[in-house]
Amino acid sequence: MLQQTTVQAVLPYFLKFVTRWPDVTALADEDEEEIMKAWAGLGYYSRARNLKKCAERVAREHHGLFPDNEAALKTLPGIGDYTAAAIAAVVFDRHAAVVDGNIERVIARFTRLTTPLPAAKLAIKEHMHTLTPAERPGDFAQAMMDLGATICTPKRPACALCPLRDMCAVSGLDEAELYPVKPPKNTRPVRRGAAFVAVATDGSVLMRRRSEKGLLGA
Repeated sequence: MLQQTTVQAVLPYFLKFVTRWPDVTALADEDEEEIMKAWAGLGYYSRARNLKKCAERVAREHHGLFPDNEAALKTLPGIGDYTAAAIAAVVFDRHAAVVDGNIERVIARFTRLTTPLPAAKLAIKEHMHTLTPAERPGDFAQAMMDLGATICTPKRPACALCPLRDMCAVSGLDEAELYPVKPPKNTRPVRRGAAFVAVATDGSVLMRRRSEKGLLGA
C-alpha cells in the first residue's frame, strides 16, 4: 500500500484491511472484486491484484507462512528486491541489504558516489550489504531509512546533526545536494488521447474497464 502512497493516506485503508482480513489465508479466500472495492481510492490497482495473488501463493504453497529469505520472497507476486530484503531483515532478522530511495541518498553521499542513478544502484546495494551488521539488521535498515527521511534529506540536509558526519565523504564540502548523481533528463514526449462518453436515453452511462495489465490497470 505504501508504494507511491503516503502513510497518512494509507493508514485508514490498512486498518480496514487487517480488520476485515486478519491473516493471509482470509485474504487469499476472498473474492478479488471485494478486495478491489476495499482498495478503491488508493490507485495503482495492479498492487491490489498482486496482493491477492501473493496471499494465494503464501496460503496455498507456504501453508500461510511467508518465506524467511530474500530469494524465496522474490518469487511471490508484487515483491521485488527492496520489499524482499526489508521483510527478510526486519521480520526474519536475516542479513539482507535493504535499499530504498532514502538509503540510496545516504550511501551516495556517504561514499561520494559519482556514478549516476540508476547505474549506481548495484554499487549502493553492495556497500549497504557491507555496512549491514549480522546482528539486528532490520533495526539498522530502519535507522538508515529514518536517517535519510529526517536528516539526510534531498534538500538542505542537516549535516551538523548527522551521526555519520565524521565518516561521510561529503561532510563539510557543501555539496551534499549534488548526490546521488542523476542522469540528464530525456525530453518528455507529448502524448494525446481522446475520450468518449456514451449516455443512454435513460441517463445511464456506458462504461468499459481498462485492461488489468500495466501500472494503471483497472
